[in-house]
Amino acid sequence: MFLQHMLAVTRDGGMVATVMPHGVLFRGGEEKAIRAGIIEDDLLEAVIGVAANLFYGTGIPACILVLRQRVQKGANRVSGKPAKRRGKVLFINADREYFEGRAQNHLLPEHIEKIVTTFDEFRAIDGFSTIVDNATLQANDYNLNIRRYADNAPPPEPHDVRAHLVGGIPKSEVAAKAVLFGAHGLNPVDLLTERDRNYFDFNPILESRQLIKPTVEENAGLLAKEAAIYKTFESWWTTHALLRWLAR
Repeated sequence: MFLQHMLAVTRDGGMVATVMPHGVLFRGGEEKAIRAGIIEDDLLEAVIGVAANLFYGTGIPACILVLRQRVQKGANRVSGKPAKRRGKVLFINADREYFEGRAQNHLLPEHIEKIVTTFDEFRAIDGFSTIVDNATLQANDYNLNIRRYADNAPPPEPHDVRAHLVGGIPKSEVAAKAVLFGAHGLNPVDLLTERDRNYFDFNPILESRQLIKPTVEENAGLLAKEAAIYKTFESWWTTHALLRWLAR
């Protein structure tokens, strides 16, 4: 009723953003009929899922529905959404974007920026957002369950039974983390030694688990990467500090 009232009093082309419990996205009966009407009229622009325990008085997760009222063109009323967004709905699954507080969770500026930028750019991001056409929603019986379209569940942890039983680090698992190692400038071969064609062992210099952390922190590649990042940041800071001074 609240959402329908908001739409009823919104001017042509006006936007509505409202917080709702997730149940309105998939419950049947009259709520399903309302969803069907909203989708068929192409009013729904985005469905944004946010984390649990963000709002006072309730710990349940919520969603934000963004809708755009239709506009009158000649004898017809057409979608008020931008042309490139017509016939489509953006789903954003941001339920992992939050800072955990003692009594309540919070959205930090970086979380808000990520969500807002994704909406503004109407962009699909793997594991975070996706764009679904209205025909697909209709084929799915107007079910708007966010995880159905934008699933942010992490991939399952790999389990190598042979490694569990006889030891060794599977080379396939090391290769799967190549991007992460590269981002830190760390060559994993510096810490490993070859056991056989498919497995590594830890380098003999790592006599105990406690030695892994200092060895990684002192790795030449990692230190070089950190130095490059600091240098880039210092250059950016110097440039922008000068621009701020000149703008006074």
